[in-house]
Amino acid sequence: MRRVGVLVGAIMMAACGGSTEPAKEAAPPASQEAKAPAPQPPPAETRMPSAAAMHIELPPGSTAAVFNGSLAPDKDAEFVVAEDKGVHMFVQVIGKDDDPFVSVHRTDTGADLPDEHKANPAHWIAELPETMGYLIVVHKTGKPTPFSLILEV
Repeated sequence: MRRVGVLVGAIMMAACGGSTEPAKEAAPPASQEAKAPAPQPPPAETRMPSAAAMHIELPPGSTAAVFNGSLAPDKDAEFVVAEDKGVHMFVQVIGKDDDPFVSVHRTDTGADLPDEHKANPAHWIAELPETMGYLIVVHKTGKPTPFSLILEV
């Protein structure tokens, strides 16, 4: 009787287009083929300002500044700005050919601050947690890179 049940089950599966073989995953459609991963920002790290960090002071009443510079292939650019707790700070880096990644760190502990705009690693925006100095890092790209740093508070 058991053999009859197994035979009936196999016939039903075959009739329904089924298989007694283990299921295999279907290949994704051509439109969903794997694409090259997008460049990712460097991992979060603790970072203190170096002696080469440029200090930024916005003129009284000013809420924005633009700084032009150039990255050496193996060097990051660092900027330090002092701002008040609760201020929303927006940082954007625009490169001539490619946009370098940007990160912001506390100057007292070096802790990497989370970005509220994670979609684009060349932008950083967040509400500042304390009245203090903040380190803005424009990360090296592996080649000489002219850039503009836009800072808005």
